[in-house]
Amino acid sequence: MRRMLEPCLRVKGAAWLLHHSFGCCLFVITALSPISAWAEVDENGLEQEVPFEMPSDLLEPNLRSRSDLGDRLARMLSSELRHLELRQSVILGELENLPQFSLQSIKPVEFGYHANPNRQRPKWVQLDFGKEIAPDAVVLIPVTVQFQGRSVPGYGFPKAFRVDISNDDKFTTYETLVDYHKEEGEVFRQAPFFAEVPVGLVGRYVRLTVTQLWSAEGGGANSELFALAEMMLLKGARNLSCRQRVTARDSVERGALWSRSFVNDGRTPLGIAHTPEISPTFGYSSQASKKVDKKWVQVDLAEERVIDEVTLIPANPDNFVFDLNTGFPEKFEIQISSDAQFRESVTVASLAPYAFRNPGDNPVTCPVDGVKGRYVRVLVRRHRPNGGLTFALAELQVYSGNQNVALGKKVTALDSLERGKWSGRFLVDGYSSRFRLSPLNVWLQALQKRGQLIDEWRDLDKKRIDLVQGAVALAFRISIAALILVGLLLVVAVLRSRMKQLKTMESLRNQIASDLHDDIGSNLSSIALLAELGGSELDDPKLARSEFEQIKRTADQTVESMRDIVWLIQPGDESWKDFLRHFRETAARMLKHTDYQFIIDGVDDAGSVPLSFRRELFLIFKEVLNNTVKHAKADKVEIQLILKRKVLSLTVTDNGRGFSEEDDDFRGGNGLLNIRRRAQNLGAQIDVDSQQGQGTVVKLRAVLP
Repeated sequence: MRRMLEPCLRVKGAAWLLHHSFGCCLFVITALSPISAWAEVDENGLEQEVPFEMPSDLLEPNLRSRSDLGDRLARMLSSELRHLELRQSVILGELENLPQFSLQSIKPVEFGYHANPNRQRPKWVQLDFGKEIAPDAVVLIPVTVQFQGRSVPGYGFPKAFRVDISNDDKFTTYETLVDYHKEEGEVFRQAPFFAEVPVGLVGRYVRLTVTQLWSAEGGGANSELFALAEMMLLKGARNLSCRQRVTARDSVERGALWSRSFVNDGRTPLGIAHTPEISPTFGYSSQASKKVDKKWVQVDLAEERVIDEVTLIPANPDNFVFDLNTGFPEKFEIQISSDAQFRESVTVASLAPYAFRNPGDNPVTCPVDGVKGRYVRVLVRRHRPNGGLTFALAELQVYSGNQNVALGKKVTALDSLERGKWSGRFLVDGYSSRFRLSPLNVWLQALQKRGQLIDEWRDLDKKRIDLVQGAVALAFRISIAALILVGLLLVVAVLRSRMKQLKTMESLRNQIASDLHDDIGSNLSSIALLAELGGSELDDPKLARSEFEQIKRTADQTVESMRDIVWLIQPGDESWKDFLRHFRETAARMLKHTDYQFIIDGVDDAGSVPLSFRRELFLIFKEVLNNTVKHAKADKVEIQLILKRKVLSLTVTDNGRGFSEEDDDFRGGNGLLNIRRRAQNLGAQIDVDSQQGQGTVVKLRAVLP
């Protein structure tokens, strides 16, 4: 949880105002492409605006505690404020132990279900389970989209709704599972809605009826909408709704974006249910081959079981950042048998190429209608005549009732990659490729708890503001001495700010002086020494020529260093165009014997670059290139600089010999230490990823001042 920038108490003349800036929710979004919308025309001929763009990631509120002069003053006068802030600190601690609203990889394409934005009421969507069910809980997953030029979490999530269950598809008679009305201040946004249902309610059909629609901010014509990412009926940790028949009053059907069938496809913007524990394994992978037309992997459940569901967890290792999934089969069958050789078997799922879209960071759940068997096999077939055949899975789950009976059981396969984090036994170890898996119901409840805590924190923060303002007003009325005290505090604050500026300037001067002494001074001393040696060796023209050539090289380096220092100490803030031009010139100069590529994105409309930021960033860049040239022995380098929404990302990748800081014989020089120290000065995050013989990737991410 990042710390909040302390708000300050500002004073003008004889009166002072408490300027309290609070961040109930600071959203960090990097859009993948320009925001826009397409027009959908309903049956009445009305043109409606429906989103077609999803943000690059879900929104995680940044809730931060505060401690400024106004807070301390109010805290002394109000015991209620002290108790309120104590509860806020407890909330922040609880949030640290709950899963966040974020994904570890690219999301699937499908948004979910979107009712047609016409005037037909009420809006409803209904699931047909084909048989009676007795659910334990109802879960609704909101959708986050780009809408009207901004990111909107909880887009279309209704303010009031009812979920009913019946054996009559017309719902002439029914029982109510959930009756929800949004409370004052409650904002589910990206948090799932999770509600346990009364015991003993059964039925074949479940209908969600919206009694109060979501309204777009600002209102206007046709601003009331209903949209949903996913609707789940849970039985223990199982999602009974997955791939059941869906009907609705109306629906926007827009290819891979919106469809009634997406409301229960098992894919959500929240991804795979997991805990924060990092996975030590990747899962199972077959060997790549062009000689076979099919492959399989199977699990032995040790005894015959009645199987209700089979779930495939895609393999998605963190070192495969450019792949949506690693080896997820495009054409496969799920078979169940009582015979290990599968001479007799039942095919419970058969998915042909393009039958469904790549699952991304989502499970693929296949309901099974109570088939009995001991062995469960995933059979993959080739569908591209000239392509290789390989497939991989992070986990195979087999549910009998509410229990995953495949966990820890014996796995066999036609072939298996047994190397490092890949092995057949990792297919049933309880981990995805990145985290330990969590029961779906436990994970969803934890996410809902996070949303509730965030809402509570926001409500408390509003009350805290009122208490602080009231306490400040009371302090005014108590004594005129408070004005004098505030005036003195203002003077002190101004003096401290001034002293800080002076110290900053003094520190910068010392740094520049140190650069001149260490770099320029050292080079000039070398030139003087080489000139003296060269003059004393005039009898040996060859040796003298070598000395003078060294003088020229050192002089050239001195000129380059002097040019960099003069550029760094130019008064005022430099524009990004000038800044980038100098970056390009430096790269061209330092990598003149190396094949390199320089990629820039998103900086055309950026403002100026402050001197201190410019200095640290440039010296980091120069140090990284220097390490690449001197130590990496690379013949290819890629430099990528991206600036979006005041967040700068710099990535330098080389194919050099690499290194490992964990090796006993590794001797890190000052280069890495200088890079990390300067990144710390910038308040930036820097990662150095390198392995012996596999090159080095240096990634820096900084927020512009």
